[in-house]
Amino acid sequence: MKLSPTVITFVTTCLLCGLAGAFMTPLLTLYLTEALEAKPLMVSVFLCLSITSGILVSQWIATFSDRGIARKKLILLGLVCTLVASLVFAATRSYVVALTVAIAIFSFNALTLPQIFALIREYADSQPDTDSHLLMTSSRACIAIAWVLGPPLAFICHDAYGFTFTFAISAAISLVNIILVVFMLPDVKTQTGDTTDKDSDTNQARVASFTPWYTIPKVVLFALAVWLMFFANNLYIISLPLYIMNEMQVASSWVGKLFGLAAFIEIPIMIGGGLLVKYFGAKRMVAFGVTCGVIFSLAMSQTTAIWQMFVLQILNGIFIGTTATLGMVILQDMMPTQRGVATTLFSNGIQLGTLTAALAFGFIGEYINYHFAFYLSAGATSISLLLIVVPSLVLRHQSRKSLST
Repeated sequence: MKLSPTVITFVTTCLLCGLAGAFMTPLLTLYLTEALEAKPLMVSVFLCLSITSGILVSQWIATFSDRGIARKKLILLGLVCTLVASLVFAATRSYVVALTVAIAIFSFNALTLPQIFALIREYADSQPDTDSHLLMTSSRACIAIAWVLGPPLAFICHDAYGFTFTFAISAAISLVNIILVVFMLPDVKTQTGDTTDKDSDTNQARVASFTPWYTIPKVVLFALAVWLMFFANNLYIISLPLYIMNEMQVASSWVGKLFGLAAFIEIPIMIGGGLLVKYFGAKRMVAFGVTCGVIFSLAMSQTTAIWQMFVLQILNGIFIGTTATLGMVILQDMMPTQRGVATTLFSNGIQLGTLTAALAFGFIGEYINYHFAFYLSAGATSISLLLIVVPSLVLRHQSRKSLST
């Protein structure tokens, strides 16, 4: 793939989006409890409402993005809203103000990455010398890199200078990204019927045109699979710190090392997935990744030592490294005339997984134990795997049956 200025702009934009988020999102709960003196219930309300509003706003606007609204304008809208929200969070110490901004302004942040990845796919498909899968996975890997570097730097800045300075850095990163998008990002016209795609689902999906996603069975089933796989991943992320400290009686510092190793492994897996997808297919690779997720969750439930958890991060890295981008590619291939809706649906599946995992974590911590989270994650990934594999097997069987008759 040729490293043109446009390709470099795409990956840089994704890197900056990741850094802006990494300098703010990990600190939000701490900001709410320390700076705004919010009680646990108020923190839960803030997170639930901000995530829900982001899901609703992004999915609603995604429909219009596929009908002619320029994606570049929507990306800029999301970046500007992120900039404004960062500045308000840096300045205010009022819970009501922060909650209002989170719902009314910060929710538009959910537009940014789905529209960027939809634009990346449309641009790559229009360029004969650009590998769309490799560009998608490389751009997603840049976000992973940002989340390896960003949170440690954010906490260092917070410890040294406080929330105001740290959130101001997030705002400054968004400002740089806005300038980059305005002057360097291309504005590819949305394709409405002549999209070229190599995937076998394309011809069938093209007939669907602008059919609502929730009326297309294969899209609904795969969207459910996405929700379940990221429910499992987020439940693991939320539960692991307390499981290690309270049930394994191990220092909390190991948690960051485990997360950092997993993120480090994900990066080459994402890029490698972009190279291998042309040989194995996106759906097979995602199914393999989710299988690794099932094995990972079951194995984590049986671990008795930290070193075992470190070894198992290889499976975790494969799980997230394959699903985090190729899952998006599958939905885009299922809806080639609605790339914005497809990409946003994938992103919102991740957000819904985060929200439901947080709710499940509260129930598990209150009534069962944190160890049970691994079993629940294994169950969720198993159902996700069935939702991916079974429809494909059924369609294959029907195709063979029709050919034989």
